[in-house]
Amino acid sequence: MRRKTGWTEWADRRVSLYTGCTHGCRYCFARADALRFKRIEDATEWERPKIREREVARKWTRIRGVIGFPGTHDITPENVTRCGALLEGMLAAGNKVLIVTKPHVACVEHLCQRLRMYREQIEFRMMIGAEDDALLGYWEPRAPRFDERMEAACLACASEYRVSFSVEPMLDPSNIRRLLGELRPFAQSIWIGKMNEVRRRVIIETEADRLQVERIERWQRDERIMDIVRALAGDPIIRWKDSIRGVITRSSELAL
Repeated sequence: MRRKTGWTEWADRRVSLYTGCTHGCRYCFARADALRFKRIEDATEWERPKIREREVARKWTRIRGVIGFPGTHDITPENVTRCGALLEGMLAAGNKVLIVTKPHVACVEHLCQRLRMYREQIEFRMMIGAEDDALLGYWEPRAPRFDERMEAACLACASEYRVSFSVEPMLDPSNIRRLLGELRPFAQSIWIGKMNEVRRRVIIETEADRLQVERIERWQRDERIMDIVRALAGDPIIRWKDSIRGVITRSSELAL
């Protein structure tokens, strides 16, 4: 059986309504791929999303497994109405959906109300890589800050939706246990992962960029990752993403 990695760990299929995203995350895999394969001319074009008319027109049928949405952008106040309509079509056809987002409170409130009759088919996976707003502001400049994301998680739980978290990438590994303490009361599971392909995905233009990248790289060395793994060993709600499972495998092989 082929090993599951990336999105395939979470969903059997991913769907996106837009090409591009306004959050401007510096480590974005989708922007890096779009640049690499010349689907966009430069990074700024990614921050001017274009709607995928084919997805707007799609007639949904029931699909085996779980659909992850959105796959290569986020749900924002500017697009939440259209995203909600697409989700409604998926769910009305009987599909199970994992909604993956760096959550805006207004967007989660809209979706919780609009999709309430389908909530048994939905899980929110909220992405929170740190509680330090300075780090969030650097790496995810136009995404919500920590308190808003936590308020959104609380709102979804109070509305009786399933909530899990993704701490991928870890933006503040030195304080990971404190972050997990904040997330735990709301979480059915918490996925933890590294920042992948840092030098390929992150555009380094300034000294500040270089220092941030080097800080991430230092904290992602195998020995430091294994310190985190050992500290969280046996925690029933922790799930390791493939980037960390690879470190665990290498460390086990070295120990033989």
